[in-house]
Amino acid sequence: QSPPGIYGVGKTHLVSALANQLVETLNAAVSINGYVVAQPRPVAFTTEPTLMARIRATFNDGSRETDEVIYDQLERVRLLIIDDVGKDPPRDLSFIQRVWYRLIDARYRSERPVILTTNLTLDELEGHVGGSVADRLREMCGRKGIVTMKSESYRRGK
Repeated sequence: QSPPGIYGVGKTHLVSALANQLVETLNAAVSINGYVVAQPRPVAFTTEPTLMARIRATFNDGSRETDEVIYDQLERVRLLIIDDVGKDPPRDLSFIQRVWYRLIDARYRSERPVILTTNLTLDELEGHVGGSVADRLREMCGRKGIVTMKSESYRRGK
């Protein structure tokens, strides 16, 4: 999280570095009884606008994937990173909150971690994702799990 109106402090860079480290260090396959078994990728990285557009597209006739396939992929991955939460004003807040509930509740029940980046305040985030989702996120993060990054934009210093 960075304070509202503060951009370019490195949230995406930091979570991208973490994702790359996990991809490089976690085995992609294991051997079980002499057979090589593929492991699911260790991390999924997307942005909220991309995710919402992807799920909305499943409702179109002739869509190549279903929303169930998307949810299943995002619920099973070891670490889910969603960048730019609240970046775009929602067209349909109830749709966004239903998506968030489905994702976070599944990860909460299976005890799988999630990382979100946002420029929203905690109160704004709760209004965006919904109260029950925010409550689950608070429990999942613990007291020290919410990091506020304060700095000036790296891009402006170039």
